[in-house]
Amino acid sequence: MKKVLVITSNDGVGLHRIMNPSIMLEKMGLDKQLGIEFLVIPTLKRDTLANFIESTKDYDYDMVWFNRIIQLNIFDGKIKSVENEKFMQYFKNKGIKILMDLDDYWVLNKEHVAYELYNKVLGKEIIHCMKYADAVTVTTELLRGKVLPYNKNVFILPNTIAPGNANAEVLDSKTHEGIQFGWIGGVTHYHDLLQIKKGLPTGVHYVLGGFDKRSLHEWKRMESIFTRNYTLKGSEELLKWDGDKTIEGYTRLATRDIWSYLGMYENIDVALIPLLANEFNSYKSPLKLVEAAITGTSIICDNVEPYKQYLKNKKNCLLVNNKSDWATHINTLKNNPSLITDLLYGLRETVLQNFNWQHITIHRAAIFKSLIS
Repeated sequence: MKKVLVITSNDGVGLHRIMNPSIMLEKMGLDKQLGIEFLVIPTLKRDTLANFIESTKDYDYDMVWFNRIIQLNIFDGKIKSVENEKFMQYFKNKGIKILMDLDDYWVLNKEHVAYELYNKVLGKEIIHCMKYADAVTVTTELLRGKVLPYNKNVFILPNTIAPGNANAEVLDSKTHEGIQFGWIGGVTHYHDLLQIKKGLPTGVHYVLGGFDKRSLHEWKRMESIFTRNYTLKGSEELLKWDGDKTIEGYTRLATRDIWSYLGMYENIDVALIPLLANEFNSYKSPLKLVEAAITGTSIICDNVEPYKQYLKNKKNCLLVNNKSDWATHINTLKNNPSLITDLLYGLRETVLQNFNWQHITIHRAAIFKSLIS
């Protein structure tokens, strides 16, 4: 039995790039076919190589599987020493195979909240890991092209989700009355959301999902977009409250844990997917298409990468080419509920064709086999 040391973070990236993929391999029985066992050490220390070695001294493993970098505790107000190259050299010297996953480009646009950290530190650390890895998995063909100069053994494994009801035509999970439009995501997307600020018609109910009081300033900036700078009736209640809250024309959904965040889509009939057209964003994963499809949610989406190659206007989405399109499309769907259902059928078909979790899992198993058989 070959053992794979799983190194992951307890966030969306860890969920979709490490945890869910390992569950999918087990669900299809491919772990047993490969003769592998996933080794998860709850108290794994990786702030320094010495501590990592100490926390794994009682375990034998044949491969290490991680996303982006090994070392976790790299900053605490100030950037600490970072030594991912030492980790890679340690694995190589021990004959341990290295499977690295990369879900994003390591060169961020200057508006990104983590730009300085990546520009000064993390970009270099990610490159060190790429150079040493026996294989690298990425989310898209575009991102693969960026990795190839550093590592020739690069495989595309798109983000996907394996729901129990993947083949249902329409999910019956929407619990609200009327048609609601919304966005669900993380704190780094303020500049993307600004794209729709002037394109939100009145008389429509909007939803913002992911609100986290730990980044209160940033989330209030994003919330102000949907509340017209907190001028909607009842907005004063939002300023007193940091959890779920509904006022006239708007619903705030507080952040959920990674295993239940998809439940927020119960509150949305049409997902708004704005994305600035820049180099960093073009290398992102089109995961929001999968999330929308499996939760029975139609989409209005900016006509940019990483989405545009999968989308057909009026077939599986409404595409935005100009900022004025946001208002036009929202009003169109508000007044034509049957079109929302038609677009959902088209989106589900697209996702089943391009992001089939079973096909992707079989491909992942083949990569594992090539490394440790």
